[in-house]
Amino acid sequence: AVQVMTFGADRERTAALERHGLRHIRSSFTLARCADAPPRPTPHWPAGIEVAPYSLGDDDEAVHRLIYVEAAWASVPGHTYRDLNSWREAVRPGLRALLARREEAPVGWVAGRILEGGRGYVSELAVARSERGRGLGRALLLHGFADLDAAGASGLALDAEAANHEALGLYRSIGLAVEREWGVYADTP
Repeated sequence: AVQVMTFGADRERTAALERHGLRHIRSSFTLARCADAPPRPTPHWPAGIEVAPYSLGDDDEAVHRLIYVEAAWASVPGHTYRDLNSWREAVRPGLRALLARREEAPVGWVAGRILEGGRGYVSELAVARSERGRGLGRALLLHGFADLDAAGASGLALDAEAANHEALGLYRSIGLAVEREWGVYADTP
């Protein structure tokens, strides 16, 4: 199957894709913190949560399991499953990560990096399903952005699937706004 991602506002290109039999299957957004956004809130950690910076090699198998099993990362349309080695390679460049634990078990993860242009970018945010609804994802995201700011980021952004309404609500609540839409087109019926 052919899949093509394109800038959502490029009407000529999307029309050309559709003329060639490709159909829109999903969208994702790049969200960025607006210059006029209110000050970023301070993270508030749920009771019983311990957080620490994370380096690859510390406990990769447990973190991988958190992301892909306990947080069900790949169940979100547009998120793909990566085996352990592929995941390590995907997060390795410039990794700045934080791991949250409850009773020594990983329950939350945020990973980001500073892109070549200087923008801080959160590439992964995962919270175990058993921990959701307690503010852990919000605290991880706020801490991840604060860490990127402290490292000299010239702005803050992330990508999110349009179908992930809970995540979009969280991102908007801390001052992120849609900067651009990306459409994915495929030759599937």
